[in-house]
Amino acid sequence: MLIYLITIFISFFLLHCSFIPKSRYVKFLLVFFSVLMPSLLAAFRDLNIGTDLGVYGLRTFDSAIKAWNVTSPLSFFSEATIEVGYIIINLGVALFSSSYHVLFFVLQFIVLTLVVVGCFLLKDELKQPAFFYLTYLLLNYCFSFNILRQSIAIGIFIIACKFLISRNFWKYAVVIAIGFLFHKSILFMLPLYFIPSLINNYPKIPWNIVVLILGLILYLVFPLLIPLGISVGFLDSKYIRYANSNFSTHKNNLSFYILIFSFSWYALHIAKGKFF
Repeated sequence: MLIYLITIFISFFLLHCSFIPKSRYVKFLLVFFSVLMPSLLAAFRDLNIGTDLGVYGLRTFDSAIKAWNVTSPLSFFSEATIEVGYIIINLGVALFSSSYHVLFFVLQFIVLTLVVVGCFLLKDELKQPAFFYLTYLLLNYCFSFNILRQSIAIGIFIIACKFLISRNFWKYAVVIAIGFLFHKSILFMLPLYFIPSLINNYPKIPWNIVVLILGLILYLVFPLLIPLGISVGFLDSKYIRYANSNFSTHKNNLSFYILIFSFSWYALHIAKGKFF
C-alpha cells in the first residue's frame, strides 16, 4: 500500500509543478511523468488484482490476440458483447503485444491522460486542478483496477464537465457519445445538462433535500432496476450479479457518494446562491 501512496503523491507533485513553468517542453515532461509513474505501477500488478479482469478483462484480451493470429478482427467485433471502444483498445494492444501487463499500462495511461486533460480544461473552474487530480488518484486509482471500461468513461466525463459548465450542449453530448463507446452508463450523465436550468427556474424548491431523497430511493431500489434493465434489453444479462447478495459492497459505495454529492451541492448553493 505504501508504494501506491508514494507514487500517487509524487504524481500529484509533478502535475502541480507543471502549472508553474512557461516552457512547454518542461511542462510536457512534468505532465508526462505524472501520468507515466502510476501507469507503470498499475501495469505490474498481479493478474488477480481487479474484479473485471476475471469477468471479461483477460478473456477479451485473449480473444483480441486470437483475432489477429487465428480468426480476424471483424469476427471479434461481431462476437464481442462489450462496448466497441474497449474492443478497439484491446485490438490495438494485441497487435503489438500479447502481454497482459502492457494492456494494463495502456488502459491506465489512457485513463490518467483523460483525467489530466480534464484538469487543464477545468483549471479556471477548479482553481487548484492538481488537487483535483490528487483527489481522483486517492479515490479512484486503485478502484480503477476493478472497473476497466468504466474508468475510461469516467475520464471522458471529466472532460465533458468543461462543456457542462460552459453550457455548450452539443459539445457535451458529443463527448458523452464518445464515452458511450466505452461504457453505456455514461448516458445517465446526459440529463445533468438540464439540471441547472431546472433549479434556476424553480429556486424555491429545496433541491438539496430532493437530491438526497432521490438518492436514497435509488439506493433502495437499485437491485430492482437491474432485472428491469435486462428485461427491456438495455442491460446485458451478465449484470444480474449486481442484484444479488454481493451487491452490499456496491450499495455502501453508492450511499457514500450520495451523501458526498448532496452535501457538496448544498455547500455550493450556500456559497454562490446559484448553480453553474
